Amino acid sequence: MSLGDRGPRVSVIMPAYRVAPYIGEALDSVFAQTYTDFEVIVVNDGCPDSEALERALEPYRDRIVYLRQANRGPSGARNTAIGASRGELLALLDADDTWTPDYLETQVGILDAHPEVDVVYPDAEVFGGGPDHGRTLMELSPPKGEADFFSIVRLECVVTVSVVARKRAVVEAGLFDEHLPGAEDYELWARMAHHGSKFLYHRRALLRYRRRAMSQSSDPLRQLRRGMGALAALERNVSLNQRQREAVEATRRHFQAEIGKLEGKAAIERGDAAAARENFETANRLQPGIKTAAAAAMLRIWPWLAIRILRPRARRKA
Repeated sequence: MSLGDRGPRVSVIMPAYRVAPYIGEALDSVFAQTYTDFEVIVVNDGCPDSEALERALEPYRDRIVYLRQANRGPSGARNTAIGASRGELLALLDADDTWTPDYLETQVGILDAHPEVDVVYPDAEVFGGGPDHGRTLMELSPPKGEADFFSIVRLECVVTVSVVARKRAVVEAGLFDEHLPGAEDYELWARMAHHGSKFLYHRRALLRYRRRAMSQSSDPLRQLRRGMGALAALERNVSLNQRQREAVEATRRHFQAEIGKLEGKAAIERGDAAAARENFETANRLQPGIKTAAAAAMLRIWPWLAIRILRPRARRKA
């Protein structure tokens, strides 16, 4: 790293919690960057496996800033790292993901070419097994138009957590909300867009995004509930106009409908026709759909036959 008298231009922010088996691979990808004007800040967020984490970090200790704190969640860990950072740009990387060697060179180059942009994010290739292995996040959720407040809130543009952002814009927006146990990045990006930050994305897959059983993204129902919490936090953290409130409410209804569908499928698995019907009816009321309405009708008219028919389908889609 070439720090110089002015300090590094980029601060790489890496929270660490139960990532001892993966963090070495993440750090190797950072130190393989073609762009070298950076520092790396790793925050041990009250890891229960601190001994294993520190063994994994030992080969890197002279090249990283290592901080320890009581557990405050990913928001608190990132905020601690941001508070200790010296760079004008923040590069966020989860400790179980990796970058391609040209990640920083490309991302910083885009920000240099577009001084009006505060946040730039790439596409990401999914790895680690599962049905999405080898696909990219933008294949799975194609972005629609410009990434602004409305498209971010409505999930038309899903901003990955691995962004490069101007530190000034993140600090002025108020950093990560430490009251959120998850979806904290979603809330911050929407809040930054509300504050006037401009986002830019591109389709080069510069991030490798690991899907693993214990990660926060592995449970769709939990993610939806955390999305609901993020929307509530956004409403607390900023003053929304009527159009913005309508966008938030539309997304809340979408989350509630998806929760209803997932809980309906879980009830089918249990053989609970009444609970399944109630959940599908709720989902259909919030977000009408032919399949949801048909499932609710079958469960109302022929409950036990519906359970026999729908249970295999619920298993296939689980």
